[in-house]
Amino acid sequence: MAATSGEGQLQRIIRDLQDAVTELSKEFKEAGEPITDDSTSLHKFSYKLEYLLQFDQKEKATLLGNKKDYWDYFCACLAKVKGANDGIRFVKSISELRTSLGKGRAFIRYSLVHQRLADTLQQCFMNTKVTSDWYYARSPFLKPRLSSDIVGQLYELTDVQFDLASRGYDLDAAWPTFARRTLATGSPAYLWKPPSRSSSMSSLVSSYLQTQDMGSSFDLSGPLNNEALEGFDEMRVELDQLEVREKQLQERMQQLDRENQELRAAVSSQGEQLQMEKDPSPAPSPAHAGPPAAGGQGANADCRPPDDIVFDIITDEELCQIQEAGSSSPETPTETDSFDPNMADQDTTSSSLTPEDTEDMPLGQDAEICLLKSGELMIKLPLTIEEIANFGEGNRELFVRSSTYSLIPITVTEAGLTISWVFSSDPKSISFSVVFREAEDTPLDQCKVLIPTTRCNSHRENIQGQLKARTPGIYMLIFDNTFSRFVSKKVFYHLTVDRPVIYDGSDFP
Repeated sequence: MAATSGEGQLQRIIRDLQDAVTELSKEFKEAGEPITDDSTSLHKFSYKLEYLLQFDQKEKATLLGNKKDYWDYFCACLAKVKGANDGIRFVKSISELRTSLGKGRAFIRYSLVHQRLADTLQQCFMNTKVTSDWYYARSPFLKPRLSSDIVGQLYELTDVQFDLASRGYDLDAAWPTFARRTLATGSPAYLWKPPSRSSSMSSLVSSYLQTQDMGSSFDLSGPLNNEALEGFDEMRVELDQLEVREKQLQERMQQLDRENQELRAAVSSQGEQLQMEKDPSPAPSPAHAGPPAAGGQGANADCRPPDDIVFDIITDEELCQIQEAGSSSPETPTETDSFDPNMADQDTTSSSLTPEDTEDMPLGQDAEICLLKSGELMIKLPLTIEEIANFGEGNRELFVRSSTYSLIPITVTEAGLTISWVFSSDPKSISFSVVFREAEDTPLDQCKVLIPTTRCNSHRENIQGQLKARTPGIYMLIFDNTFSRFVSKKVFYHLTVDRPVIYDGSDFP
């Protein structure tokens, strides 16, 4: 029912538009003078045409949130049509027009003065792609029969002359309802002359001088020409204002250009500083402060990957010596074997410090204890010897978020077992350590560090290792990612357990 009512109202508006066109044609023929803004038929025609142009129009807005109107539709259709965009360029040169609606009204008046309104709208309606983008299906412009009727009615105005001023009205607010007194019959059409393609200040000066020469041919003593002289004064003031505005814009552009250059220089400087902070020269660690070891440890430190250069990484060779020293101590509850011997050659230099040492940590092993106390635990995955024995052949996955660590505590109830591990990480490296705890309720301060925190290149190769549990208790495998503030890691690990073989001599003869 609503659709039927809307269609009926649309048909009525189209008929009213046709009546207004007929009245304008009749008024021009009877009076023999151009139509001005005093014409009530022109008022009726303007309102009806604007209603049709806004009927069932899609809502669009600029990036700043300003509403778009049929002026933007005209621009989309005609901006690139050679010979049809003079009106577009001229309306854009009118600085007093601020809204899309006001510019659309000025363009319609321009087309009436130049007797090309029907041709202009026909070119727009023939561009069905743009029209469909701007109007919904109920619009008469998307219906060939109705659009043809509207264009046919408008062609009757081709022979009608209009005397409409290009400036002096607030078209952003409403259509003009009265005519301003003008210099001569043909002057408004002259004032509607579109600017040159350059739209420069010199073209405006030339237009002003031509208008001034035109005024000199009239008798300056008449009242009509006195008003024309006042109009010239207004144009002179407006021209001066335009020149001042142009100078201000040029100064503003120069200022923005200088600010742009300063910002580019600042960004470039900050980029260089950031690059230097990301790639600093690696400082020698305490373990390498003395003369270089036989294994060439100092050369290896300079070749570390980018994510390792800010850490003093304990090497596998140093780990072997720590393990050998630890295995001879009576307080150490286990006997550990080194990582895969194929990974590196033996190094004579060792250090008890770890990458996470701080100034208030006098002992290297305290770093692992402090890590367990820190509360930065991501995942705790307790296992028993029986569960490891049924581990299977495949790898398991452990997730370690950035700035956290994950823990695999293994409960050992009998002495003499050998626990072996193989793991890799993705992406990038992970730190690994092993800590012994006698029982679940044992204070962390009494825990023993069996393997200190070691940064492993497990993203490049599998890391292998094993330890022999000489004392029952909890052996905690720690995968530490606290050194990485942004990158989370996945650890793919496999565990095995071997029981000692006891020979009773039965296989001997």
